[in-house]
Amino acid sequence: MNKKNAYIEAAEARLKEAKAELDKLQARADREKAESKIELSRKKEELEQKRDDLEKRLKNLKSKSEEAWDDLKEGIDDSMKDLKDAVADARSRFQS
Repeated sequence: MNKKNAYIEAAEARLKEAKAELDKLQARADREKAESKIELSRKKEELEQKRDDLEKRLKNLKSKSEEAWDDLKEGIDDSMKDLKDAVADARSRFQS
C-alpha cells in the first residue's frame, strides 16, 4: 500500500470514530432538557460541518496523483485535528 492510500485509510478510520461520537452526542441531546438540548444541538451542527468539510477534502485527495497528494495532506491534518478537538470539547462539556 502506498503512502497516499495508507493515509486516506487512516483518515477515514478517524472520521468514522468522529461520526460515532456525533451519534453519541445526538443520543445525549435527545435525553436533555430543552436549554441543554439547544446548546448540544448547535454544537452537533458545528461538528457536522467540520466533518463534512473533512469528507470533501478526503474525496478531493483521492482524485489527486501520488505526487500532488502531499500538498493537500497538511490541510487535511489541520481539519482532522480541529474536528478531533471539537469532539473532545463537546464530549467534556456534555458529559453527565
